[in-house]
Amino acid sequence: MFQLEVTKDNLGQYRPTPHPILVAPSPETIAALVKKVGMDEVVRRLQLREDKILAEKMDPYRHGYEPEHWKTADSLLSDPEVNELVILGGNRAGKSEYAAKRVAQVLSRNPDKRVWCVHTTNMSSVQMQQPLVYKYLPAEFKTAKKTKITNVSFTQKNGFSENTFVLPNRSQCWFLNQSQDMKVIEGGEIDFL
Repeated sequence: MFQLEVTKDNLGQYRPTPHPILVAPSPETIAALVKKVGMDEVVRRLQLREDKILAEKMDPYRHGYEPEHWKTADSLLSDPEVNELVILGGNRAGKSEYAAKRVAQVLSRNPDKRVWCVHTTNMSSVQMQQPLVYKYLPAEFKTAKKTKITNVSFTQKNGFSENTFVLPNRSQCWFLNQSQDMKVIEGGEIDFL
């Protein structure tokens, strides 16, 4: 784990890890805080920020940032009268991040679930969708040993082996695409799409 070492001697050399939400304090802000709350408290606060960023990178399933509007989507999905949710937005708006994390949560928290992730082509699924789902799987599932049930085999080059994975709780995800023959997906019974 990264250990922050800020002292009176090296305070000027400290470079906070960049983060889009956890805005780094400027050197002037740090200096003002030292005067206000003391060096030990400033070191503690900066360490908390660094630890949060590291935790988010290492385990985004449990520690990843979630924008407030994700709660609105979650609320709509939990409404028994809502059976379909369309999320619109431009490129890099977070639609795929939201979907990938929720897929990982549905599969991880509930045994025997069946989930389909559908993308435009197999290549785009391997390049864009599958890495995001893998990113959000709990760390213990990424390293789970292969058994008669469990099979989580992922590579950056090929995505998930055979476009599917099975967690220890028997929940399974399949990656399909719109360029497949429609007969492949007709009549499937799934819990989450």
